[in-house]
Amino acid sequence: MIPVVGLVVTVLTQQRPDAPQAKPPSEHAPTAAPPASTPAAPGASADEDTLTDSPSPTPSATAPAILRSGTFALEPGSRADLEHGSTGKSVESPDVSWSGNDYFAALNGRVASSLEGATPTICADLIRDHSRGMARMAPSGSWFCMPTSAAHVAALEYLGPDEDGRRQFHYIVWDMAAPSG
Repeated sequence: MIPVVGLVVTVLTQQRPDAPQAKPPSEHAPTAAPPASTPAAPGASADEDTLTDSPSPTPSATAPAILRSGTFALEPGSRADLEHGSTGKSVESPDVSWSGNDYFAALNGRVASSLEGATPTICADLIRDHSRGMARMAPSGSWFCMPTSAAHVAALEYLGPDEDGRRQFHYIVWDMAAPSG
């Protein structure tokens, strides 16, 4: 009897014009539109690749703006500059590197795992309180928070290896100053 009453109450409240409506998707979730490329940063070397940008969700009035969002893949010995959207073996201001093992390095010495997903506030708290120099890339879907070389708060989601063995990541850089370490 109780499950039926709950169903009736749910149906009745959904039909009322003043009933709460479903919230739109999280402002930090990537959208499903196809990614586009951005030009490499000025001064990028010839062995650098360009990171792929994904469309940035529209920030709310209270959340920091998203400076850059996209995906990239690292091969052993390569690095990524999240602020400028470049990867390669000689990136000018790298934030992340991968030597070929199960760990990636935060080149500023600070990265933290997030079990709660990644928002600017969660990441700033984790960077301040729980960061270390390296993080294990497992399992796929794991989130990590770190400051960029330009001292902005950033988040990485580990997506797993691609068909060539490169390690793939989704990333977000927010227009929010990273806490000092």
